[in-house]
Amino acid sequence: FFYLPLETRVVPRDEQEDVAMKLQMIYFPVRARQEPILMAFAYAKMPCDVLSPTEFYGKGWGDGAKQETPYGGLPVLLVDGKPLAQSGSILRYAAS
Repeated sequence: FFYLPLETRVVPRDEQEDVAMKLQMIYFPVRARQEPILMAFAYAKMPCDVLSPTEFYGKGWGDGAKQETPYGGLPVLLVDGKPLAQSGSILRYAAS
């Protein structure tokens, strides 16, 4: 059995407050790895802005934006300004 510590309480979905998170996806203007993530957000009715690396970093991918991304790759999801990298982990986040 798995026991939660006493101070931890799992709040049922119907009792949770609607907290508006700001979600921004940084990816190239193609579908590829961002498509299943955006589909999961659309299914959950969570709005997500999609920005290109040039729009977000103010420079091209080869001009230094790659060095500013976590692990040097895309996609990157910003949740209230905090980065989450790697498409698999972003998809797991979107599914939760």
